[in-house]
Amino acid sequence: MERFFRNALDFQLVDGTVVPLRFSKAQMAYFEPTPYKFRSYNAAGICLDFITDSPFFRISFRVKLKPGTSERLYFDIFVDDQLVSFPAVLISGKGTGDWTAELPICKGQPRRVTVYLPYQARIAVERMNVAEGSLWEPAEPYGKNLLCLGDSITQGMSAAHPSSTYTVLLSRFLEMNLLNQAVSGYVFDPETIDPELPYRPDLITVAYGTNDWTVIDSHERFEERASAYIRKLTEMYPSVPITVLSPVWREDCDHVKRTGSFADIHDTIERICRGFETVRFIPGLKLTPHHPAFFTDGLHPNDEGFLHMAMNVLKLGLLHHEKSSLARS
Repeated sequence: MERFFRNALDFQLVDGTVVPLRFSKAQMAYFEPTPYKFRSYNAAGICLDFITDSPFFRISFRVKLKPGTSERLYFDIFVDDQLVSFPAVLISGKGTGDWTAELPICKGQPRRVTVYLPYQARIAVERMNVAEGSLWEPAEPYGKNLLCLGDSITQGMSAAHPSSTYTVLLSRFLEMNLLNQAVSGYVFDPETIDPELPYRPDLITVAYGTNDWTVIDSHERFEERASAYIRKLTEMYPSVPITVLSPVWREDCDHVKRTGSFADIHDTIERICRGFETVRFIPGLKLTPHHPAFFTDGLHPNDEGFLHMAMNVLKLGLLHHEKSSLARS
């Protein structure tokens, strides 16, 4: 079953199910004693990707959500990169689910089917099926790899659809495999970078700062951690282009925290980035409209907000960075 997954780094086999993971064993062990353990299991960016001539696809699964929460979980189905269906299940806490989706595919005319899994849940796949006698084989992965690091916004909160998150939009536009190693609530932390990560990125994005602004106890401490994080990343990947996004607009960005003003966070990240040749800085305040209509809660973009974010990340630097990288290769 594992061969049909894409954008997963590892797997756990639990009671006859397959749980796809985004982090290495060392990273999972680091998150284990922390409050971020649950989010490290979420399937952000992970999809099923296969070639079939079956007129339907069926899946059965088990779900765990953040304790005390309920979610409508969408599974976005693409056929030849076109969204055709998005089955949904409503889960409270944990539960099971299954659905069968009809596919616009004719027998003997195989097409590529990609199913993006919910980004806010731990998904354990129990069974998958296509029509008996149908072709069913893994799709060929893309030739280049994108690694996305960050907090809840990079993980995908709070898009309705898993394919609407800015990281998935970027990976689809650039035609790159995606490893989304974002964790909701997290901050710049060099210890989360695994020097032996079994994934070789061709392009990296980093997007922290909004949680750092609210939870770190001083600006000096924030700068120390952010600088150490970016330095470790550049040392680990000395020839890989890295694009750093400062935080996007939020409704309370006119406040002042122990780390200073929101503008102070942006200025410090930009100054740190200037010290590294392979790092490109993109100002987060230029990525989304400064209006609550594009956010679910004044902090996390909705689907439309993520569309603006992806478009502007490409426009303001990532696409240029990728083209420069390709020119050098």
